[in-house]
Amino acid sequence: MMKTITFNPNGSPLLVKAIFLGNMNASYSIELRQKGSNDGTVILKGDNTNPADDQVTLPVPVADNNGRRLLLDTGFYGLTPDVSKNYEIRMEVYQDNKLLGFENETGTFTGNGQYSLLFIQLISA
Repeated sequence: MMKTITFNPNGSPLLVKAIFLGNMNASYSIELRQKGSNDGTVILKGDNTNPADDQVTLPVPVADNNGRRLLLDTGFYGLTPDVSKNYEIRMEVYQDNKLLGFENETGTFTGNGQYSLLFIQLISA
C-alpha cells in the first residue's frame, strides 16, 4: 500500500529527505511522478558516503504537487552485517519546518547487495 501524506497547498515548499540508519553504504534516487501518469523526473541522486545533504525541495507552486508521487529507489549493503545487523531506510516529507509524515522500511542486512523501494502520494488538504 502506498503511504499518503497531506500538505497545505498554501504553505511553504515541500522538503523531502532520504535517511539511512544502520552501518551501510547506499546509493539512491528520488523521483517525482506526475499525477495520474508514469511520467516523472529524478529530482535527486546521491549516496550516503559524503557530507552532502540527502534532501531536495519540491517544485513550486506547492499546490501543483497534489496527486504527485514520490519514489525513493535505493541499492545498499551492510558494511558489518555480522556486527550491525539491522537497518532502516526512510523518506520524510516536511513543510514549514514540520514533519508531515514518512514511509520507511526496516530489515536485517543479508551480507549481499539489497534493494528498497518506497512510495509516497502527496494530497493537498
